[in-house]
Amino acid sequence: MKKLLVRSISGLAYVLVLIAAILFGKWGVFILGGLLLAMGIAEAIRLLQITIPKTLIFGLSLVVYCYLSFPVPIPGYWPAEILLVLIPLVFFSFLFLNPDTALEQSSKFCLLILYILIPLSLLNQLYMQLSQAQIPLLLLGVLAVIWINDSCAYLVGSMVGRKKLWYSVSPGKTWEGFAAGCAGAMAAGYFLSTNSAFLNPWQGVVFGLWISIMATMGDLFESALKRYAGVKDSGAVLPGHGGVLDRIDSILFVIPGVFGFLVLIQKINFS
Repeated sequence: MKKLLVRSISGLAYVLVLIAAILFGKWGVFILGGLLLAMGIAEAIRLLQITIPKTLIFGLSLVVYCYLSFPVPIPGYWPAEILLVLIPLVFFSFLFLNPDTALEQSSKFCLLILYILIPLSLLNQLYMQLSQAQIPLLLLGVLAVIWINDSCAYLVGSMVGRKKLWYSVSPGKTWEGFAAGCAGAMAAGYFLSTNSAFLNPWQGVVFGLWISIMATMGDLFESALKRYAGVKDSGAVLPGHGGVLDRIDSILFVIPGVFGFLVLIQKINFS
């Protein structure tokens, strides 16, 4: 009973922090993304067994994150493409630090950047694009769809789930739970569309289904990382829930997916 209470309180606190950050506006989302980035990278370094100096990883990540997602344009701000100059310098620094592990560590660093840094930077871009369309709170709707997907998948999967979705990666997931999550997310997407002129009903249903698929993929990918590291949770920052990556694994896949979906249906512009 005590474990359930702790899990419920920490889960509620996490949700309230996300909601507060989004309601606070672009600076709230920017700060939230930065905190999640720092904690997520710390966990990923441990999971992936990265031996590159942490100062170098955090420093580069902070520079790239600010460049890609700073809420306010800075006078004399160089274009983001200037970051490409860093690529050869970064890889050479890995070679200089340890020639024997340079290739392995470079690949792990690239995974860290693509898996955590880019999606959290896109979170800021997505919020600003939705703000320009005068519907910034749609981001809360996206989080709600993820929560409904996860809840439906867990409840149905734990009660009637029999056929394993991908046993070698995540033994607890079932096809029945996945189907229930998709159904719940599609219903939530339809509800979003009926309460906003931004999406028509069909787009809302597909939107919900797409979020469900991407959320499941994100969950499976993070499970694979934990199996690689031989751990049950990515960390212990949230009592009863594990680490930050355990909580944002779906978001890291959903945000790029949502951004791409809205660009494809021409609701927002890529910039």
